[in-house]
Amino acid sequence: MAVSYVSSSAANGSSGTPTTATVTAPASITDGDILVAFAFSIDNTGYCAITPPTGFASWGSHEITQTTYRHTEMFWKRCSSESGNYAFTSGNNCDYLLVSMVALRGCLATGDPLDVISNTEYVTSNTTLRAATMTTTVPGGQVWGGRTRQATPSITVPGAFTAAGTTTTEAWRVSTAYRVDEADATWGVTGNQDGTVLESSSKHAMMVSVKAASATFLPRVMTHHFYPPLIGGR
Repeated sequence: MAVSYVSSSAANGSSGTPTTATVTAPASITDGDILVAFAFSIDNTGYCAITPPTGFASWGSHEITQTTYRHTEMFWKRCSSESGNYAFTSGNNCDYLLVSMVALRGCLATGDPLDVISNTEYVTSNTTLRAATMTTTVPGGQVWGGRTRQATPSITVPGAFTAAGTTTTEAWRVSTAYRVDEADATWGVTGNQDGTVLESSSKHAMMVSVKAASATFLPRVMTHHFYPPLIGGR
């Protein structure tokens, strides 16, 4: 069974006790769907850990200090009798919290569905918002998440991906995108997946590959050439 995209949702919050971003449940989700949430917190005095709603677990995080303290994290949850919305929180008076969530269907039914994650810092001073190349081992679906700070925040997602949820507050923006393997036959090296931003002052991108329900190793087809023996010793 191939992974398919269901829907997405995004939200942000600022300067609360705690700071809360309440994400509306993505439309049409059902039991077994996988929710992937890309979250970002910003504060002037220190890193703000992000606490997800009950049932979510972390796949990885990134922190960097560029004038302010910036924490980025990717969370996931398998849907089971879902009801209501999803409130993410971050330390008291955290300046901003932004969350974008993508729902995927047809993923691995039990256990952690993560195949591989890309979370390499790319601080080159240009407008490239890069999730570094990774090597997937089985068919699945991929979610890309990027965040930036700009006077006029803008994110263009990688060309191989389809834009999903975006949320913006003040000069900050978070965007997600997805790529699903409809043929259930593609896996391997992804290559760098580059989005673009208007300015280079602050940026980070992450990417995950989520295993398909029928995620099994697919052997590569090898081509062998056979040549007839030479006559006369030639």
